[in-house]
Amino acid sequence: MILLVLSLLFGILFCWWDVQKPKGFPPGPKWLPIVGNFPQIFQLKKSLGYHHKIWHHLSREYGNVVGLRLGRDRLIVVSGCEAIRDFYSRAEFDGRPNGFFFTVRSFNQRLGLVFTDGQDWDAQRRFCMKTLKQLGFGRYSMVKRIEREAEEMIEYMWRKNEQDGGIFMHNAFDISVLNVLWTLMAGRRYDLEDERLTQLMRLIHECFRIIDMSGGILNQYPALRHIMPHFSGYKPLMATFRPIWNFLRETIEEISRSKVDANEPKSLIEAYVRQIKASAKDGTTPFTEDQLLAVCLDMFQAGSETTSNTLAFALIYMLHYPHVAQRVKDELMTIVGPTSLPKLEQRALLPYTEAVLCEIQRCANVAPLAIVHRATEAVHFMGFTVPKDTLALVSLYSLHMDPKAWRNPHEFNPERFLDGNNQLVNHEGFLPFGSGRRRCMGENLAKSSLFLFFATFMHVFEAKLPDGETKLPDLEGYDGITLSPKAYRVILSRRQHTARQHSLGLFVILLLCICLLGALLVAKELRRPKNFPPGPQWLPIVGNSPQLRREARKFGGLHRVYGMWMEKYGSSVLGMKLGGTLYAVGSSYDVVREIHMREEFEGRPKNFFMRLRTMGSLRGITCVDGAMWAEHRAFAVKHLRNAGYGRQPMELAIGEELEDLLALIEHQMGAAGPFWPGKILPVSVLNVLWTFTAGKPLGRDDVRIEKLLSLLQERSKAFDMSGGVLSSMPWIRFLAPEWSGYNLIRRFNEELRDLLMETIDAHHESYSEDKSSDDLIYAFIKEMKQQQNTQNPQSTFTNIQLTMVILDIFIAGSQTTSITIDLALMMLLLHPEMQDKIYEEIMQNNDAKNLSSSPHGNFPFTEAYLMEVRRFFNVVPISGPRRTTRDTHLGGYSIPRNTTILINLHSVHMDEEHWGDPYTFRPERFLSGGKICNAERLMPFGQGKRRCLGDTLARACIFTFFTGIVQKFKLAPIADEPPDGKRRCLGDTLARACIFTFFTGIVQKFKLAPIADEPPDVNLLPGITLSPKPYRVLFEKR
Repeated sequence: MILLVLSLLFGILFCWWDVQKPKGFPPGPKWLPIVGNFPQIFQLKKSLGYHHKIWHHLSREYGNVVGLRLGRDRLIVVSGCEAIRDFYSRAEFDGRPNGFFFTVRSFNQRLGLVFTDGQDWDAQRRFCMKTLKQLGFGRYSMVKRIEREAEEMIEYMWRKNEQDGGIFMHNAFDISVLNVLWTLMAGRRYDLEDERLTQLMRLIHECFRIIDMSGGILNQYPALRHIMPHFSGYKPLMATFRPIWNFLRETIEEISRSKVDANEPKSLIEAYVRQIKASAKDGTTPFTEDQLLAVCLDMFQAGSETTSNTLAFALIYMLHYPHVAQRVKDELMTIVGPTSLPKLEQRALLPYTEAVLCEIQRCANVAPLAIVHRATEAVHFMGFTVPKDTLALVSLYSLHMDPKAWRNPHEFNPERFLDGNNQLVNHEGFLPFGSGRRRCMGENLAKSSLFLFFATFMHVFEAKLPDGETKLPDLEGYDGITLSPKAYRVILSRRQHTARQHSLGLFVILLLCICLLGALLVAKELRRPKNFPPGPQWLPIVGNSPQLRREARKFGGLHRVYGMWMEKYGSSVLGMKLGGTLYAVGSSYDVVREIHMREEFEGRPKNFFMRLRTMGSLRGITCVDGAMWAEHRAFAVKHLRNAGYGRQPMELAIGEELEDLLALIEHQMGAAGPFWPGKILPVSVLNVLWTFTAGKPLGRDDVRIEKLLSLLQERSKAFDMSGGVLSSMPWIRFLAPEWSGYNLIRRFNEELRDLLMETIDAHHESYSEDKSSDDLIYAFIKEMKQQQNTQNPQSTFTNIQLTMVILDIFIAGSQTTSITIDLALMMLLLHPEMQDKIYEEIMQNNDAKNLSSSPHGNFPFTEAYLMEVRRFFNVVPISGPRRTTRDTHLGGYSIPRNTTILINLHSVHMDEEHWGDPYTFRPERFLSGGKICNAERLMPFGQGKRRCLGDTLARACIFTFFTGIVQKFKLAPIADEPPDGKRRCLGDTLARACIFTFFTGIVQKFKLAPIADEPPDVNLLPGITLSPKPYRVLFEKR
């Protein structure tokens, strides 16, 4: 009796203790002993139907952080923009649960990528990301895979539609989506009608519907699998896991048996197998066969389920909103054209299509709950105390349907993702891929796949319900870990892109109207605005483009043509038209200074070339104006200075790079003899700037840098400052993509985007607050996070903007400075007396020991020499382009708003009235009494607010590199060297016979004309920047 009483008392005390909430735990429904809140959850599931709606319902009752208990585990549910943003910023919530459901899928161990944490997760993620990037993940090769898969997909869909009189779309994208990732994982793709893959994808969909993101009752009471295997979900789960395990094992074994290429693995599995073998001796290695199988399972499931479901929901939304579908198709037709398929590079030119996809992801909420997290330690969060090992569910559904963040959140409205300029905007309340360190690692792949598959389908097909069916497919879908669409069938037809047939009479009328409109258009095109600057008469449509290109080729560059036209028309302001855009060219010192200093000339044109230059985004610093330019220029200047720009750290960086450059010159001379210094200077200059931008130099051994610099050189020669033919006639890219330079810029953009994204991704992964002053990228990421925390929907601090800022720095920092140094060295060969004078000035100066920090004023002749190089060669003879932000006047002429302005710096630097002998190279013109003078007319970096923000670095690099080279080496032209051999060649008889016979035979048949040795040429190659023709120089160590 006493034992019974004690047992009863103990039971009562246990129940009382078990229902107590930890101190400071978030509010929520009271829980029961042992089972926690499971009974309430089951009841709410019956009434609401979906797990994410349960959590949303509780958050509306208890707040944005709800505390519950499911079985043994404490759980918090995080909702709302503020709480979710704060949650993702906390490293304490980066853990993953360790329950039965989360380990049974990986052989009762914590394996894989999705449900692990700590060092094992970090090692696996780093290895996988590194290998996938080497295989093309996030790069151009991956894009081409997706584009090819999209082509295969539409052919399969059309074939299936024709065979069966329609097609089921709820699973039509499954294997296409999987193939994109599986080519990286296993180095192969599968036929879209493969029966085994179709069955496996069906099992994956079922697996995701069996249980919810919390792990369900099976996770809390795994013993139930022995008592109620069906009710607990254990038996259905194992029925789906076993076939997938078998398939993955077979794939791994097949790749393991094949010959593994130690240098170039063709897939992630092959690279992983190699890693397993390499670390087999280490018993604690995280790389095992079970781990590989778990990683493959994570990729197999995560890489197919959400993306394919989103695409299936996308078509349902298009059936529900045909006006939206039509606008998407119209945009695709305008940009892509009737005979092509969409390309990923066109994504920035298709903002409405992108906005529709964003709105579909927001409304469909395929992943309404993020993957469950775990608190790795006790943490104070949103005013509550969350104990260690508490599980956490993030309700992305609440975020995407939050009326505080979205106006009419339940309304399907793609325009909410577009700004007033019809450009895509980032919304802080939109996080379909999560955020923070546990953000979906396949986000870029998923976004690219979503865009290309959706855009290709919409561009090729019209979809309608089968005859007799009036009920549209359900927008709700099935509940589960993810939401999946219910089965639905459509009939496809290929879109007709040809015009309808019209009657002959209508055709004649239309033709007459076109002729009349054409005549009116020609008259309008030929009309010159009132009081517009003088210039040549332009043609309809093309304007002055043909004449300008023809004369530029004939006379050696636009600056020469503008100089001749300035004399011909007797005006320092020229007016012309390129394509459909008015241009004004300002020449002479007074006009150029006026353009530099007046506010209405600070705009940038928004033409096709500018869009192409910025990868379709019109972002960055160089190519934008207004508030965005002011904000980001000020930000860049501030944080570059914080990192040491213009101060001692910059001097040290230049000094270190100079040491490397001098060592490289010495090595080159020993290995290859005389060489052209212009091949090695760009990387040296770029390394200095990259140190402040990305925290470290790029490295000379990276073949991508050499390729990028080569493409940049081609780009510079293919275009001029007006943007070339692409700017005035962008349609020409469809007719002559290679000749117009369109393909060249695409190749350059693709190569550079790969390099930049790799750098940015690495910074995101390693970011911490204490690194924010290390370099510009870390500072930008910090600002991005601060803007997100302040919930600023108009923030311009985005990954796209960061990419464009770095692009501006790369382009600006890799050509003009290195070309100037190259020209300064070249002129030493033509003026050896100046080389001696500069060397003597360097060696007589006490500051010569540390040139990077020496005041330039202590080297007056050297500084005057470098100024004369900049004046004489005019590396950027035409600067700009600018855009007038309002109607204005210049030089007594009327300049309409949105006229493109080009600044003829060549006319200032070669003005005979001021310089007297401008075509004579004479550094002394900048000296008076041993001091620098006459510098106000030298403006290679521009003036005013839009002055080059890198002029300080450029001047320092030019001075330090040039003087450092002259201090250590004497530059000499190449002379013929007599042989000094003393040992007679034993093959002299054969050599004499060959020489005599070959020589007399050639002389008998050909007349040979001599070619004199040519010195370095001061006539530069034209382009956006002028550059010297390659020459070789002998560096003699002093």
